[in-house]
Amino acid sequence: SPATVRITDKSGAALGTGFIISDDGRIATVDKIFVTAPTFNDSYQVFLSDGRYGDARLIRTDVKKSVVLLQLVLTSLKDSDNKDASKNPLVKLDLVETEVLPGQTVVALGVPDNGPITVSGGIVSGLFKDTVSSISFINTSASNLNNIGGPLLNTKGKVIGLSRDAGVAVTAAMIGATNNSIVK
Repeated sequence: SPATVRITDKSGAALGTGFIISDDGRIATVDKIFVTAPTFNDSYQVFLSDGRYGDARLIRTDVKKSVVLLQLVLTSLKDSDNKDASKNPLVKLDLVETEVLPGQTVVALGVPDNGPITVSGGIVSGLFKDTVSSISFINTSASNLNNIGGPLLNTKGKVIGLSRDAGVAVTAAMIGATNNSIVK
């Protein structure tokens, strides 16, 4: 998916995967990809699968949900020839808060260690809610170490979750709640 991105720190060290969730360049990922706890306005580099790259800054983190939101600085977007690419529209993935069922076929996308996009298929094996935080998670065979921070998609290509760990994804509802908590 063109909306799946690779995130690096400012030195170029690969951190992990994220994906674009809005036309203005908002990116969802998980806190586990960061070496140290990210803080508000930390800067990162984001590489899109179409060859464009640009700066992003942290705008929200929700430790309970493991969700981190970055904002791509659209005016910083360059193409592979280092020319301005800020006018080219972004591709985003839509979050859907539909019912997720055990046995449902899913696909997880990731960009591990500066490599190409990986695709892992699997099923939803179950759903669980953390009793302390009341956060809902998806157990799935599709999420693995190569796609942490990437989207978990249904068979229609819609985001139903965010790969958090091998075998575990945060639900799209948790991503949406974090996104909606930002004052606009």
